[in-house]
Amino acid sequence: MVLFSSISISAADTKERLDEIESRLDAIEEKLDAFNLLNIFSQDNLNSIEGSNTTTSTEANQTKLSLVLDHLSCKETPNELIPSMPERDILFEYTLINNYEKQIKLIEASGVITDLLGSTLLKAGLFKEAYIEAGDQRSYKGSIDDSYSNNCRDIDQVKFEDMKIELAVDQIAFGDNEVINF
Repeated sequence: MVLFSSISISAADTKERLDEIESRLDAIEEKLDAFNLLNIFSQDNLNSIEGSNTTTSTEANQTKLSLVLDHLSCKETPNELIPSMPERDILFEYTLINNYEKQIKLIEASGVITDLLGSTLLKAGLFKEAYIEAGDQRSYKGSIDDSYSNNCRDIDQVKFEDMKIELAVDQIAFGDNEVINF
């Protein structure tokens, strides 16, 4: 009868396994960071939409900011953990133009993309940190995980030139710390 048995695990095997786990955690953290930066859209396949659609404020939301959508696409990559469920990312670029006579520090705003019939294709919270000088512009680029949505299918059905983009601004904080609400 054996009361104790010896289990042999090499340090190299343990280190290799820990490195794999750390790599997976890093990938998850990157996706969470992108998600936290933006409350954005939802889509799913590999169609790329490029161009320059511009919007100013809506009639109900008068602001001197302008929004230009420079690029919007979806990228699908294999999922290492669940091969039957590919990872989907939204890749985007946009430019904010400050038409005010003073610097903008922060904004609370979203962009809404609709088709010609008014159906919402995409709604995105914009980056909050602006720091755009008076009369200047700033470009933003990012991505967000979109593995659980199918909005790219809707976007793929509409030509870029047939999309309407509206900017909805809730608040702006200026360089002099004045805050305006819309």
